[in-house]
Amino acid sequence: MRVFDFNDHREYLKAIRNQFPGHKKPINFKKWAKLLGYRSPRSVEMILQGERSPSLPMMRALARHLKWSDQEYRYFSLLVSRDKLSKQGKPTGDVDEELKTIAPSQLSKTLLDDSVLRVISEWHHIVIKQLATLKKFKHDSEWIADNLRSKISPKDAELAIQTLLNLKVLTRHPETKALMLSTQKALYSANDVPSKAVRAHHKQMMERAAEALEEQGVLQRHFVSLTVKGERSRVPEIKKRLQDFIDELNSSVESEDADGVFQFNIQFFEHTR
Repeated sequence: MRVFDFNDHREYLKAIRNQFPGHKKPINFKKWAKLLGYRSPRSVEMILQGERSPSLPMMRALARHLKWSDQEYRYFSLLVSRDKLSKQGKPTGDVDEELKTIAPSQLSKTLLDDSVLRVISEWHHIVIKQLATLKKFKHDSEWIADNLRSKISPKDAELAIQTLLNLKVLTRHPETKALMLSTQKALYSANDVPSKAVRAHHKQMMERAAEALEEQGVLQRHFVSLTVKGERSRVPEIKKRLQDFIDELNSSVESEDADGVFQFNIQFFEHTR
């Protein structure tokens, strides 16, 4: 799990706690504080709850404990600085610029917390979010359902639009009232963090893929698989390369002239024990 995969320092620390090395369950605050050289578990708990920002000694302790590189330490400290400036109502432009030089792809994303993910985990919410940005889009529930190959009902389409508006994923143009994205940032969930909502979303997208295998012609789809032997120690490297490829593909495919919404799934897992 890389700090570069997050654009919020608390979300990163929460993910570390939930998947702490050698622990099947989230590590308790008392034990984590002791590992960092602190007596009180509140030292860590208050940071994760947003009641306090990490101090310089705390960031140094985290760096030693998590074996951060100098660049990882700098990235984390910048996230903390940006959070402080934002709370004070001060501009964050200079910090954002430096963050871009370290991990440019992260500032173009918006992290979804699990409460939001639970609401929009059903596959068609994300598809409709993309569909609403096409020039041909019509805010008509029958049209939306038909364009999604009748995989959902018109009622489901209208409910999804309302949900996306309520969550401020979509908004309305102040003059034309046409639907539009409330932010140009991509939505993403934290990597390597267990989530029932994320698992449900992936399962539904794999179901759509299975249907496409039968319903769409070979010129409309591309399916490929690879079974290979390898070293378990290289799994993090492989996952990083896959994520880098997805980021590059996303930035190169996005177009103002888009006339369809497509799905790209990657499943990487182990067959053996």
